[in-house]
Amino acid sequence: TDATVSVRASSEWLRRVFDIVVDNAIESMQDTSAKRLTVEIRQKDNQIKIAIKDTGTGIPENIQAQIFEKPIQKEKGDKGAGLGLFLARTIVRAYDGTLEIASTGPRGTTVVISLPSEM
Repeated sequence: TDATVSVRASSEWLRRVFDIVVDNAIESMQDTSAKRLTVEIRQKDNQIKIAIKDTGTGIPENIQAQIFEKPIQKEKGDKGAGLGLFLARTIVRAYDGTLEIASTGPRGTTVVISLPSEM
């Protein structure tokens, strides 16, 4: 049987989180031949886990350590302000959740968003 599981969070703020993560994924795939975006949703241990996977170029090693700590310094002409994942993680934390980079590399990145579930 299908069970309905909910999270207590603002739909507007969660939409912003998903927009940021998906926009980053799409941007990372611009220069790749295999463009695939996958979203998996699972419930585990009173958590809703949403994994967003792309086949992009990965997050550069030089910014991985600071990506959630402060805005990323970008080169002139680069798209965005370097605030996206920092802002997304801040929003998810406001709802007692987590946002993490589960994996990244030349074959893509997986971002996992976990939020407490309500039955």
